Amino acid sequence: MVISSAGVVRSRLAGVEVGCPEGWGVAADVGIVGVELVRRGEEGVALASVRVTSEAVPAGLGLEGYAERQVGLLQEHAEALRVLDRESAVLGGAPAVRLLVAFRVGLAHLTGDQWWAVEGDRAVVVAAACASPHFPEHQPDFEAVARSVRLHPPC
Repeated sequence: MVISSAGVVRSRLAGVEVGCPEGWGVAADVGIVGVELVRRGEEGVALASVRVTSEAVPAGLGLEGYAERQVGLLQEHAEALRVLDRESAVLGGAPAVRLLVAFRVGLAHLTGDQWWAVEGDRAVVVAAACASPHFPEHQPDFEAVARSVRLHPPC
């Protein structure tokens, strides 16, 4: 992973590059799949996170098939999942689907944005979430990260 002085984070192995908004930092290098950014509050508590990943997709799956698969995975792993909005978008220059969701993890009520794009034989995912009451505060940064995604050939 490379972090530039201009606030750009690049995972060479995953082939993705994203801007890191002011006040955010790199939480983890998620190895060959991407990078995770986090906004921390006082005492270092994570307030919001954005994970940008890349993965291979089966031939012929396409964007709609991939999006349906991802919704199924969300329903399987997130408690009380509610899809609040779904729209067409662009991610890294590729056609994408954006999903706004609300869900629970244990006692925490979260709201998040998910963007999915399929380009060739790989998908790029931007998954952002925070506590539901704070979503309006963090959504502009979530969108800024999604708009900043640039795709490169994975190393």
